[in-house]
Amino acid sequence: MSEHRGYLIQTGIALLVVVGGGWYFVKHYEVSGLDRVSVRPKSGDTVDTDRVSFAANRSDPLTPGTGMQTASVVPAASQPNPFTSWWNGDGLAGKSGKEDSTGGPDFDSDTSVIRNTFAKANVPVATPNRAAAPTHAFRNLRIASWAMGGFGPTKLRDPMIRKNVIRILRQFDVIAFQQVSSIERDVIPRLIDAVNEGQSEISGASRYDFILSNPNAAAAADPLLGEQMGFIFDTSRVQADRTQTYTVSDPAGAMSHDPLVAWFRAAEPSPSEAWTFSMVNVRIELTRARDEVALLSGILKAVAEDGRGEDDIVLAGLFQADDAYLIPSVAGGRMQAVVHSSPTDVFANHQTSNILVRPSSTSEYLGRGGPLNFLRVYNLSLSEAEAISPHLPVYGEFTAVEGGHL
Repeated sequence: MSEHRGYLIQTGIALLVVVGGGWYFVKHYEVSGLDRVSVRPKSGDTVDTDRVSFAANRSDPLTPGTGMQTASVVPAASQPNPFTSWWNGDGLAGKSGKEDSTGGPDFDSDTSVIRNTFAKANVPVATPNRAAAPTHAFRNLRIASWAMGGFGPTKLRDPMIRKNVIRILRQFDVIAFQQVSSIERDVIPRLIDAVNEGQSEISGASRYDFILSNPNAAAAADPLLGEQMGFIFDTSRVQADRTQTYTVSDPAGAMSHDPLVAWFRAAEPSPSEAWTFSMVNVRIELTRARDEVALLSGILKAVAEDGRGEDDIVLAGLFQADDAYLIPSVAGGRMQAVVHSSPTDVFANHQTSNILVRPSSTSEYLGRGGPLNFLRVYNLSLSEAEAISPHLPVYGEFTAVEGGHL
């Protein structure tokens, strides 16, 4: 009898443990997905298991060596600026975003809500002296630039390259890309379809979209390659106004590739507190690097005066120069680079890609960023990494709220 009573007590305790554990699980976690089941906490920041932790990038931006070659600095402040004379007081002389962009609708949410936020119809205007908002409720934005090393149909068909390009792009919220070499206009749309494949909008997964430069401008520089550049962005993290997308006018042909400008706003905060910024995608030709780097200050000034009143400008791209050369050459040294004295190629030899911001106006930059060494992160061989791209993506981390601080 005593043995039976003891058995009942043990069974009761076991049931209490199971029921209690089940209640705790239901209270604190939720299960999502069908064929790809995932478990995540119900409260706090969403854990993105597909993303790589970049915490180490503050001191060691995931690069295996420091064998970078440094260029000498030649200040360009005294050189003439061919861009300033094109400013007409009402807007930058350039091509309309309607001609240069493709993809989804002008906005990725209700356009009436977005456009009514601003003072001028259809023209985003930055709000001066906006009070700093707390950042703890919103995830930071990862803004990147990547020279994709001649990405085209052949690379898109390669299973290894395709797989790794997709998971690299998914690490970031906005990517300014260069060196997509194809005369086929649908290479990037097909890539975006692959990036979005298997990601359900119902479960809140990321959905990426794109903006492309005018292929005619790229083809004029190299008709055989038909190089394209543009932006890839996560529509759940940022909104893009396609009506405000344009290429910087360059009638003198001073730049081999016309810089592409797009305007973004963080999607998670309310429109009144969301960070807004203009992003300039720059592709400098190696053989003309000295002359074209000297023009960056004029490009920056032209974008700042394009009529939107946007003070936060992110200059990103393939600069063919390191930060020691760029900083004194652009805006009189008043810029800050996200990559410092680190190589941005898979061979750990050279720094050619970077992202520049002006700290005095872009307080949203957290000072955290650098190259993403996908060779190490994904345990690839050097030949595999080079096949994907000889260039590493570079990124900076920004708050999602205007004027946000920690």
